[in-house]
Amino acid sequence: MLSRVGLVILLLAAVTVLLVIGAKVSSSGLSAEAITQRVLASHPTWQSYDEDIKAQIGAAPVAEWQGQPVAAQCDTETVRVTFRLTGPWAVRKTAIPVLLRDPLSGTHQNARTERKNGMATYVFEMPKSATSAGMAWIEIKYPRGERRLILSPTGEWEAD
Repeated sequence: MLSRVGLVILLLAAVTVLLVIGAKVSSSGLSAEAITQRVLASHPTWQSYDEDIKAQIGAAPVAEWQGQPVAAQCDTETVRVTFRLTGPWAVRKTAIPVLLRDPLSGTHQNARTERKNGMATYVFEMPKSATSAGMAWIEIKYPRGERRLILSPTGEWEAD
């Protein structure tokens, strides 16, 4: 028969194991690795973006995404759109796909994402044909949002 001390130690060990397992699984029930794999395989279309990301990544992880665009910059080779993120996606190593549409109706998925202090900068590699004349605007699609950003003559936009 276990003594009280032995029973307490066993109970603490069980709680520790459950906490470790829980830390590796998001509130959606998917591990961080599973979410990363799904994100990397995700290629949503402009027309059915919301449905595509829910089907390809999972409705629960997508529902956890909370963010707003705060800045954009366009140069001759890339467009960078920065989002302020909150919730689980602010600390995940992977980033949910965001789409960009240029004035020539080209649709682009972010090539990479850079993170810093709760901000995620989505980097889109652009063909010279889209940026050669300068872009007056871009449209972006992100979870539960779509927005047209009017760029300054220097190719910049900032949220109010």
